[in-house]
Order: sequence, then structure tokens, then C-alpha cells
Amino acid sequence: MLRYAATGELRFLNEEERGEEFSEQIPAPDEDLNLALYMEKAERNCILAAIRACGGRKDRAAAKLGVNLRTFHRRCAKLGIFLKDRE
Repeated sequence: MLRYAATGELRFLNEEERGEEFSEQIPAPDEDLNLALYMEKAERNCILAAIRACGGRKDRAAAKLGVNLRTFHRRCAKLGIFLKDRE
């Protein structure tokens, strides 16, 4: 996108031009998954990774993901991720 803004030319990079920074991409979905299921699986993995990284603290996980706590709870419930409240 920056290339377009600077030169007015839109060009997509091929694999060799992308380099190392794009080497950790989400793997291709299984053949039997549709886009909605694949996105749900990716969202679930992202939320679980944030929860682990924040030691189970829901407020910190929500902040790490850039969503408010209410949205975080709603998405967790939708995905079947239930966390015990810290005592």
C-alpha cells in the first residue's frame, strides 16, 4: 500500500519478494472447512493465545487484542470459551 501512495503504482509482491517477514502466515484451511469455520477457528486460537499470554487475566487479554472487555466476553461465549473468574 505504501508503494502505491509513493509511486501511484499498485503492484503485488510474489513469494520471493516478500521475504522473511511474511514467513509465519496462517496455514491454508483444510479442504472441508468453509471460510466462516476457518475464521472462527483462527479467532478462537487468537483469543486462547492472548489468554495464555496474559496469565488468564481477561481484562489484559481483551486489551492485548484491542477489544473492550464486554466484546471479549461476547466473543468468548460465542466460541465456547468459558473462563472462571479470578478470586
